[in-house]
Amino acid sequence: MSGVMASTCVLERSGNPGYLDRFKVLVLSYEALKPLDEQTHQALAGWVRRGGVLVLLGTDGQLDGPEFWWNRQGRSSPLEDLLGELGLEAAGQGDYRVGQGAVLRRQDSPASYADPQRARQVYLPLIDLALRQAGWSRGLPTAPGFLVRRGPYLIAHAMADQMTIPGPVVDVLDPELPVLDEARLDRGGSGLYRVVEPPADGRMEVLHATHRLTRQAWQDAVLRFEIRGPAGTPAVVRVFRPHECCPDIQAQDAEGKAVSVERRVQKQTVQLRFDNRPAGVRVEVR
Repeated sequence: MSGVMASTCVLERSGNPGYLDRFKVLVLSYEALKPLDEQTHQALAGWVRRGGVLVLLGTDGQLDGPEFWWNRQGRSSPLEDLLGELGLEAAGQGDYRVGQGAVLRRQDSPASYADPQRARQVYLPLIDLALRQAGWSRGLPTAPGFLVRRGPYLIAHAMADQMTIPGPVVDVLDPELPVLDEARLDRGGSGLYRVVEPPADGRMEVLHATHRLTRQAWQDAVLRFEIRGPAGTPAVVRVFRPHECCPDIQAQDAEGKAVSVERRVQKQTVQLRFDNRPAGVRVEVR
């Protein structure tokens, strides 16, 4: 709910060359999972000594059963083996420098951080401290919601507070496909947007359409595209056009008959509206 960015680390891949280098801070507990072999601890200790910060939580979480690999190493638990690999055999709760990195040892169970108040008061400040020790002077970044970009599209969800998405963007969940200078989401709201960015070569292009865009081409300063949709429904298309003037538009159906097109210029875009045809409507914009 604080909009904290996080990613998973596959412990079994820790021995792969360069795998751990992508992470600045790792949070680890052996109360549930257990490492497969001692190479995991060798890789983790090497990562810490190169500058990584390891937040090590919880207790031993010992297992009953046959002898495990850490028992053959003379250790009672994998946690004891990891601390030994880090040179912290006798270390209690606290913060320790190891090489160029650090280990923040806490005996709190990770389950205790399922309490939102304790997470805010204890866990997030701990991660903030870890990031600062890893070289992030600004500490733990938070955000009022989730924002993901995939190509030219933004997916947003406001969580604890109102969220503002800078524009210009096309609201693709609105059937009019309006261009917004900024989009605002109330708490709990979600949105899907198409970023309006001028193409590098100055061409026109379809930003988004309410129905199926089957073809698009830019040639000789003319944009040609085709939209298909169910009969009796209106197609709305938002087109980027570098010039803020009324464009010359021609449209025809699959049989070559002219199709009436309504147009509305909004800044460097134009909204086109026409009746759909199942076989498609071919449009030219000059």
